[in-house]
Amino acid sequence: MRASRITYVGELGWELYLPAEHCLDVYEQLLEAGAPLGLAHAGYHAMGACRVEKGYKHWSHDIGDEDTPLDAGLGFTVAWDKPGGFVGRDALLAQKAAGPLRRRLVQVMLEDASDTAPLLYHEEPIVRDGVIVGSIRSGAWGHRLGRSIGMGYVSCDDGVAADWLASGRWEVEVACRRHPCRVQLQPWYDPRNERIRS
Repeated sequence: MRASRITYVGELGWELYLPAEHCLDVYEQLLEAGAPLGLAHAGYHAMGACRVEKGYKHWSHDIGDEDTPLDAGLGFTVAWDKPGGFVGRDALLAQKAAGPLRRRLVQVMLEDASDTAPLLYHEEPIVRDGVIVGSIRSGAWGHRLGRSIGMGYVSCDDGVAADWLASGRWEVEVACRRHPCRVQLQPWYDPRNERIRS
């Protein structure tokens, strides 16, 4: 079996790789060993909510073939000096050289912390100072944060930067009603990755 210390939920975690015929045995042993520690099952939506809190991107929701790594905040993953280059390298270099990015993936959190706050799912308009500037790509209830959260792209011709994000009055429209929210570029949960490096 191979155990990789990796996480898609923003906590210290492991992925186990083993032959299929041993999965049930390992699963049962993990449940037994973890019972005194409070080990419990978690579903796919719980995992999805954790990844949204952590700002982890999901292919086809938060990133797709029309989004650049720079727009999505994934420029750190690009091998700019890869021998032989790569398809799209010149376009990315031109985008990087053009100055402030006009479109960015941001983290969104509703101000309402009550249990009646609306949930964000997908395509809810993101509004800055009364004008729609983007939409939600992924949303969930952030159980670790106690708020409705999401990720979505916003656009500004002068560039989407932290000061532009901080200077506006932000809302998300859910079912034709606008709800005050906060936006930022960094994830809401553990932005310095201290938990997964513990």
